[in-house]
Amino acid sequence: MWQHYRVHTFKLRLSNLVAENHITEEDSEAVRRFLSLNRGTPSLTTYLYARLGRLPNIEQDADYQVTQKVFEKLGLNHIDIDRKTAQPYEEQFWEQYDILQKLTDSEFRQDLPLLVTDPANRAKVEALLEDRKVLPTEESHRL
Repeated sequence: MWQHYRVHTFKLRLSNLVAENHITEEDSEAVRRFLSLNRGTPSLTTYLYARLGRLPNIEQDADYQVTQKVFEKLGLNHIDIDRKTAQPYEEQFWEQYDILQKLTDSEFRQDLPLLVTDPANRAKVEALLEDRKVLPTEESHRL
């Protein structure tokens, strides 16, 4: 469910940029095309590989260039991808997205009716959220 919330907030913030005239509707559509956002969960792999210089042919793509501009406006150009970890690039992106966009559990619960419209399913999700156990904090160390 959290990933759906992330995508929801991404789409909402993209729409807000258009509404506040920070980007054009055409810019928004270019980002949606480049990230395949109209199909559901965005695919950030191409964007991240291009940003890391692994797809130099994409750097001249107009939709990629617009996506970079929009990511700057969203503050997502500050996301760092660590090439020396086994953690997938997209996972690294979304973890940092949560922090940069200040996503919280309380806002997630507030937006839950927008994410799960069927009342029966929403009740199930809410029950799962209430029953989830708090796991001990995992400690990891960089080598």
